[in-house]
Amino acid sequence: MLKKVIPITLAGMLIIFVLITSCKKESEISETDSLKIKEPVSVDTIKQLDLVIKPALGQQFRYKMSEKRSIEQKSPNAKPNYLKAENILTYYYTHDVFQIEDDGTINYKMKFDSINIISSKTIGETTLSETYNSNVKDSVYEKLDYIQYNAIVGQDFKVRVTNKGDVKDIYAIEKIHNNLKNRVDNLNPEDKKIIKEAPSEEEFKLVIKAAVQKQFQKFPENIVKMDSLWESSYDDVYEVFPVKNNISYKILKLQNINGDLVVTLEGKLLIEFVKKEIKDKSARVKIEVNEAGGTSTIVFNLSKGTMNRKETLIILDAKTRLSAGSQSQELSEKENNTLTIELLQ
Repeated sequence: MLKKVIPITLAGMLIIFVLITSCKKESEISETDSLKIKEPVSVDTIKQLDLVIKPALGQQFRYKMSEKRSIEQKSPNAKPNYLKAENILTYYYTHDVFQIEDDGTINYKMKFDSINIISSKTIGETTLSETYNSNVKDSVYEKLDYIQYNAIVGQDFKVRVTNKGDVKDIYAIEKIHNNLKNRVDNLNPEDKKIIKEAPSEEEFKLVIKAAVQKQFQKFPENIVKMDSLWESSYDDVYEVFPVKNNISYKILKLQNINGDLVVTLEGKLLIEFVKKEIKDKSARVKIEVNEAGGTSTIVFNLSKGTMNRKETLIILDAKTRLSAGSQSQELSEKENNTLTIELLQ
């Protein structure tokens, strides 16, 4: 099974384009008005926001995104008893708005311009490291681990996104899928034992869709009051344990910066373990959670419909114990995930 195109983080809160609508008081802004402030306006007069993705037709956005994932494991009964792995993925990508449908759905032409991955692993006292650069065709570039990145980088495809941030469709990926299929078909015999065939186009589309959804924020249908919270949750699995990810958002501040309305949002993630003990006929595994959750700060330019910056941190610190008969194994694990997105132009 191929790796996913882009590593997935737990928060899933990425690129957002929004439109603001105030209540009809001193500062009245309708859905069709420009949000460029032509005269000094106090942001204090704005009492509620309609968070909607609504960029202008023909706009192009270029972003840099960096994800860092580090895992540290300690197991007193294992040899070696220490493992640390770190993965830093940086990629540059472009969104071009080429069509806006009657219901507000946006069609983007998207491209990953370049991808860089720095990986390291320490087992006991031995450390191994590797650097992948999609623009450098060296021995690392040819490795099986990076075949999906090589297939997609530099290739255009198209994305349909509702004006509330839900990715509805990925299309025009035929060239990318054929590229991947050809690479898989031409693998050497040893690698062919690992990947016998490429995923179908529909399967590959789902992989890309999951990655792209991280670049958009799903917003509530209702208008958000300035002093209110909005929340969402979804089920997930950590190792064998069912969890519920509870996310809440609030508006930290709204500013007039050089005539543009800029909003800063804060997101908080709480990971709730639905079950902390799993049993079957032969074994039992139990988890003790020290910390599980994260925070995110997102800065949006509401006038231009761009996300200026996003920073996310997610921490999971836990200890698991596996028991089978008279044997037991204990593992302490701490995982840190950080994500930064920057608008380049």
